[in-house]
Amino acid sequence: MDRLVNFTDAAVAISITLLILPLVDIATQIAHESLATLLHDHWPNIIAFIISFAVIGNLWLLHHSLFELVGAYDSALVRLNLLWLAAMTFLPFSTNIIANADSGLPGVYALYIGNIILASGVTLGMRFYLLKHPALLREGAASQLHLLAALVPMVILVACLVLAVLVPSVGTYWLLLLLVAGPLERLIKRRKREPAAAQ
Repeated sequence: MDRLVNFTDAAVAISITLLILPLVDIATQIAHESLATLLHDHWPNIIAFIISFAVIGNLWLLHHSLFELVGAYDSALVRLNLLWLAAMTFLPFSTNIIANADSGLPGVYALYIGNIILASGVTLGMRFYLLKHPALLREGAASQLHLLAALVPMVILVACLVLAVLVPSVGTYWLLLLLVAGPLERLIKRRKREPAAAQ
């Protein structure tokens, strides 16, 4: 398990580091223009970095909390984890695309949000797989998987994808809808605990 988790964490760390490289290249232009002009001319790159940093960080936190429940793995879980890593390592590319493409192109937003949906979907798939194979979980961990609550961000992401394609002028700001995911997930978990406590 340590090798699997360490390999995954290292790959995510590289992905999150790659996000900054376009901004490092942009920073060399400071010799020819003021800081205000530099920031103004390249604000899409800066916004894309901030959003993708938050996305990768959140996806890693979800993966981390999931694998805290895992006590063993099999080849299917390893393959699912590799698929998750493929989606994560693709994010710097889709981030760079969205930062440099003409705004208002639905296909660009579909690529970027679709990339996030793939990573989130695989995380959800791993949760489902672990529920079906409880022997891979630590003792008593099955009750902490909360599959229904984990569906919330996926539903919101799909809505963001549809809205970004239909109304591309809003672009990646549709992802701000994810701010309601946390409270909704907590509400679902609390309601699930209440009947159990009553029993």
